Amino acid sequence: KNRKILGISSTNALELGIDIGSLDATISSGFPGTISSFRQQIGRSGRGTDISISTLIPMQNPLDLFYIHNPEQLFGPIQEEILITLKNKYLLNNHICCASKELPIKLEDYISFGLQDENFFKERLEDLISESLLMKRGDKYYWKGDFFPSKRYGLNDLSNRSYKVILRTDETEEFLTVEDESFVFRDLHEGAVYLYEAETYLVEELDLDKHLVFLRKANVDFYTQSLRHTDITPLEILSEKKIGISKNIEVFFGDVKVEHEYYSYKVVDTITQETRSRFPLEDIPIVRFETRALWFLISFEYQKELELEGYDLGGTVHAIEHAMIAMAPALAQISRWDLGGLSIDFDPVRQQPIIYIYDGYRGGIGISESLYYKLFPLLKLTFKLLESCNCSSDDGCPFCCMSSRCGNANSPLDKKGAIFLLKKLLGIN
Repeated sequence: KNRKILGISSTNALELGIDIGSLDATISSGFPGTISSFRQQIGRSGRGTDISISTLIPMQNPLDLFYIHNPEQLFGPIQEEILITLKNKYLLNNHICCASKELPIKLEDYISFGLQDENFFKERLEDLISESLLMKRGDKYYWKGDFFPSKRYGLNDLSNRSYKVILRTDETEEFLTVEDESFVFRDLHEGAVYLYEAETYLVEELDLDKHLVFLRKANVDFYTQSLRHTDITPLEILSEKKIGISKNIEVFFGDVKVEHEYYSYKVVDTITQETRSRFPLEDIPIVRFETRALWFLISFEYQKELELEGYDLGGTVHAIEHAMIAMAPALAQISRWDLGGLSIDFDPVRQQPIIYIYDGYRGGIGISESLYYKLFPLLKLTFKLLESCNCSSDDGCPFCCMSSRCGNANSPLDKKGAIFLLKKLLGIN
């Protein structure tokens, strides 16, 4: 305010609550994830009477490039929905544990938890009693656990399978943090490079029996990426519909079982992005969880047209799956890493190609359900992303349909085929 400091570099901590009338310029390093956050950041300048300027420097991210090529989307109506689900039993169990630590709970408190089903609430209380986390005295339920639930349970931590990460030095072993099992198998296997609070570590040992990960600080010029096979089995269809101008897209929403099998990892040069080596992953258990998903079918008619035009069917649906997940944050206040996906060029049951988009959390947290009702707008955004990217590669690029966390190493991908199919689905000539 006294103009003694020319500028300041900050995290998004200064996004809210800072009112300096003399601030006349802001620079955002990468799109912050949501339009509301972006507007808050650029709104730090120009709060006085003088003209101000705001600059967005895009990172290697599809959403960044989308808004660079479609800047009008930044200043139109905000479509990002805040998603809250009250029907996830794992999330509700965590809430009950934290609440019961503060005050005893009664059955009629289900209304205070935003629920309409008393029996669902009662089932959760009984589950926690069976796990020795609650005890019942009279008509009240008391906390029985030997830990502080608010420290163990996070808003996005829906797993009860966690691993302690231990830092090894020449003299000692000290606790570093806690990570969920699914993250450990993907990013903390033996030989993996782990980034934590701007420090780089190399994993030396993974103890599956004791749920421990041992690592050391390391200064390396590479990173690691695990590869996996994913299988999805629909358990129950909760809703289905046909959308599109000619009702040509058959869409489903329901409960699914997801299985991840990590089989290999590769070592990638940080500078050149070239794969230096590849190693098998042995004795990593299969990760299984139930969640919710949307999925839609590709008709035989479109499949035939794709093949006649010489496009790769598997690469086409794979590219659409990646691009859909990349654009989902434009419709909901989420990270694209909150979602998972699977594209199948030929489903043996349906005998058609299928694209799945699923919540990356046990029980589902409402993301895929919201996208089920917004699928047509999501497909439009997906098409706009792919069409506006001027990369010349048939496989696309990290700005459009490549994903840094693809379990199949971004193979196959067919960007041109994806654009062709999306035009058919959306009725674009």
